[in-house]
Amino acid sequence: MGYGYLTIYKGETGGVYSIPEVFLPFEPSPITYECRLCGEIFSFQEELEVHRASQHTQSRPNLLLYGRGEFRTDIEITRRLCKGDISFENCTGIALNGLEFDNSDLAAKHVLENQTGVLAVLLKRKGMTVNSTLRFVLIDQHQLELIEDDFLDIFSRGNWGSEALARFSERVQKHGVSVRYAGGLGCYITGLIAKDKSLASVPNRELYREKFGESLQSIISHKTQLSGVVSCLIYFALNQFEAANRSIPTISSPPLKSAVNFMLTGKFTTLQSESNPDVMSSNIPIDNVTSELIQFCNCGSEYRTANYRRLAKYMSASNISSLDRAKLAFCLFKFYEATGIEPDDRCLRLIRANEHFASLAGYP
Repeated sequence: MGYGYLTIYKGETGGVYSIPEVFLPFEPSPITYECRLCGEIFSFQEELEVHRASQHTQSRPNLLLYGRGEFRTDIEITRRLCKGDISFENCTGIALNGLEFDNSDLAAKHVLENQTGVLAVLLKRKGMTVNSTLRFVLIDQHQLELIEDDFLDIFSRGNWGSEALARFSERVQKHGVSVRYAGGLGCYITGLIAKDKSLASVPNRELYREKFGESLQSIISHKTQLSGVVSCLIYFALNQFEAANRSIPTISSPPLKSAVNFMLTGKFTTLQSESNPDVMSSNIPIDNVTSELIQFCNCGSEYRTANYRRLAKYMSASNISSLDRAKLAFCLFKFYEATGIEPDDRCLRLIRANEHFASLAGYP
């Protein structure tokens, strides 16, 4: 079973992108979220927010980026902030490089007008202080387009060898742009390989979570169609469907949007003729499980009837994770429900063991 591919369009020209299987040497660290009040570490932002709400009831001053609380002490900003991208909450005082503000809107305006170099941020509230640093390493839209156009020009022919990689590296350096964005895309590919093709013939869960986490750190702040699709694919692969759903307005992939919505609602969508199962036709690689799910969710009842036995067999494969099995089981369960087929015990066990899918399936 080979990799699937997902369609994404660039503007009105319909270009597609291809990403290399390897990239410049890039050793990422796993993405984690630390509670700055007690130091406890969490794997997901949502877990940290639950912890804060239950364990730290006193309101603290917060820096928000893109509408979400930012708890890192050292924050790299790679795209120019616009009005509403940065804000402050629960602050009685704010200092930016020593300049005092008692109004959060004025402080945010000052940040927007001074997006260069390093900005030391001090937030105050009732004797509590929070320190952080904003580092502006901006890549403008033209530079992002250069990186993505180079991907299209060099890798769309399927040549992912070292020679093509060297040409891409040379072009990036010639443009004088940061390789962090391109490195993040490379981490996404590394994560796919760890998820589907580990040497032990089973997914290396820690490695692909680490690579996907580093990829998100590098690309999520860029608002391009390519970064939107890859971010959504990462959330989907990590089973964070609510997070993927928030990314949908920024992407141009109806099949992916439909698959995410299915995971949130349990409702199939047919996007094209039921006789044509090929809903993916570009050069953005996706892992095998996501490829199977997107096709099963989008290709109509005729396709599902012809392929549900194959999907059930694939669900039993030894080289996929338990969470991916749960996604496949939920797809089969909703198909069985629609057609009156009795689900097998394995399918039901997998769904009942997953709180999200158990709730959608009507199990307590």
